[in-house]
Order: sequence, then structure tokens, then C-alpha cells
Amino acid sequence: MADEMTPMTVGDGLDETRAPVTQARHAPGYVYASSEMFELEKERIFLKDWLCMGRADEFPEIGDYAALRVLDEPIVIARGEDGALHAYSNICRHRGAEVATGAGNTRQFTCPYHGWSYDLAGQLTGAHYMTESAGFDLASCRLRPIRIGEWAGWIFINFDDDAKLLAEHVAAFEGDFDFLHMERCGLADKMVLEFDCNWKLLVENIIDIYHFGVLHPTTVGRNIATEGDPVEARPHGGYFALFNTGTQTKSGEPLFGRMPWLEDQPAGLSVTGLLPPNMTLFAHVDDIHPIVTWPIGPNKSRIAIYILMPHEFFGRENFKEKVADYAATNRQILEEDRTMIESLQKAVASKRFEPGPMSHLEHGVHHVINANLDRVFGA
Repeated sequence: MADEMTPMTVGDGLDETRAPVTQARHAPGYVYASSEMFELEKERIFLKDWLCMGRADEFPEIGDYAALRVLDEPIVIARGEDGALHAYSNICRHRGAEVATGAGNTRQFTCPYHGWSYDLAGQLTGAHYMTESAGFDLASCRLRPIRIGEWAGWIFINFDDDAKLLAEHVAAFEGDFDFLHMERCGLADKMVLEFDCNWKLLVENIIDIYHFGVLHPTTVGRNIATEGDPVEARPHGGYFALFNTGTQTKSGEPLFGRMPWLEDQPAGLSVTGLLPPNMTLFAHVDDIHPIVTWPIGPNKSRIAIYILMPHEFFGRENFKEKVADYAATNRQILEEDRTMIESLQKAVASKRFEPGPMSHLEHGVHHVINANLDRVFGA
């Protein structure tokens, strides 16, 4: 183990983390606290993978758009005149100003600096005083496109033109979760929270069975069994896990009954899985609530929590009030996690931090940690 006053070089000190879980130690602090590590993850993970950007029904009408950021990359997602979703860099092709802000509905984007205008697909449609500029061609100028695709009602983008197809990326995840029929669900609620911690601590925490009974005794930990290992590893850090924790309400009981296609499932059904790098799905017999985790900096993250319900539930009595119960329970669980995870972030930044040994209950955590290390440093 390195001397407490000697900072490690990024990439060093990982042998014990790479060992089998019952022989392994957690990752060195720089994995979560280093700016250099953060930049490597941006270049080798987030600018290479398909990334979940939300639900297609957040853009129901032609002209609906959102200006978003993936790390430091400004992007726009918009539903075009052709009815399809388009994604492109939110960087004017003249000086680079952002042409869109916030979210809403529009028929064109106009750069606030020099007035260049673009249609919903990102094509340049107007640029005053440019006819005398050598090499300028209005018809061939557009905001730089970003690959975009849809799966099960979700929107994904990819910055890498050479990346594999979205269908290949989601194949294992789809095999585990197609029985949930997310494409037959609507967005009932969305909540966004920020945490003062590294994004990986949030992703790892979700599959950390070890802490459920300690930190969440009245919510997700109320019925958790720790005798077996429910986590099934999937490629590239993905996983599938089956629990029996009851639904995610204050009472632990479904408020809408079961989803029509899950009538044959046990009442306590709880499943979770990770679609790398940052989309974690939870589901019960009555709802689906994925969490998408976004890095902001080495020690700051944002999460978006979605609640999906079958379209059949939306017209039921007291629908909004009942959904609010699910949302409040989700928030309670995450707030129970907040203090602990933010404490971990402070620890990993300390020169005196020494990674501790892993428990067999951290098999899922071990799998996720090492998959991310594979992406950054090679298998």
C-alpha cells in the first residue's frame, strides 16, 4: 500500500481491486477524486457509449426541443418537421455561440450573436452578409449532427460515429428487461437531484446490497435477503438482479395494482439492472423507475429519476396523488444515501484514505468498478 503522504499516479495501485471479490480491496481514492481520471472517463466512456437522454414522450410535438449538456458538450435534441428526433451540437457554425437555451417548442433556432438561423434538423437556413465570403455555402452548412436512436421509448445519443449500433448496445439489457414492456408505458414523473460526489459512487451504491439493511431499513432494505448473491454479471459492467423488496411506496404495497403484463409475477417482484455506463433500472409489479447518473465534475453529479407507468394507469382516480407517493419514496431513499455517499467523496480525496477489503456482498460493486477500470485502462 502506498505511503499516506505519497499521491498515486493515475493508473497505479489497481492490482488489489482487480483481484477476485473476496480477495479484493476497493479502488484507490484518485479513481473518484482525480481530475485526470475524470477526463479519461469522459474521452473513453461518455464520448464513446450510447447515452440515455430521456423519454421520447418528453418531445411529443413537432418543434419540441431541449438544450442539454453531456459533461462540457452542449447539445440540442429536437423533433423535426419530419416527425423524427434529431440531435446535434449546440454550437453555431460561425463563432460557436449556443443557438438554443432551455426547453420548449420552436420552428427554428437563431444564434443570438450574429443571427444565423437553423431549422429543427440543424440545417442552416439563413446567414446575413455572408454571400461575399469565400467558400461559404448555405446549403452544405449545418449544426454538427450527433447520432440518435430510440429503444423502448428511450432516447439515446452517441458522439462516436464509429460506435456499434444502438441495438447491439442494448441487446443484453433488452434480453433481461423486455418483459417490462417499457414501450407501453408513459412518463408519470421525473425528478432531478444533484450530489456532491463522483458519478461512480452513485452507480456503485445502487447495487451495494451490503448497505441496504443498514441505511434503508424501512424502504428498500425492509425485506432484503443477504444469504445469496442475486447479482448476475453482464458484459461491460452491466448486471441483472432479482430481489423481493415490495414496491417503492411508503406502505410497500402497490397503489395501482399490477401492470397488465405482469399479472403472473410475484407480488414482491423487484428487479434492477445497469445499462452501462450510467442508466440503472428498477422495476416492481406496478412501476418502473430508472435512474440516469451524469458526471458534472470529479466530485459533483446529477441524477434524473424517472417513474414510468402503463398508459392504462394514467386515467385512474387520484393518479397524480398516488404517483407523488412513489416519487416521495424514491426521494427518501436517495436522501438516505446522500449524506453517506457525500461522506465517501470526502474520504477518497484524503491523503489518509486507504481502500478497505471487499465483502462477498459487494460482488455487484466489484463487477461495476472493474468494468469502468477496463474502459479507462484496458482489461
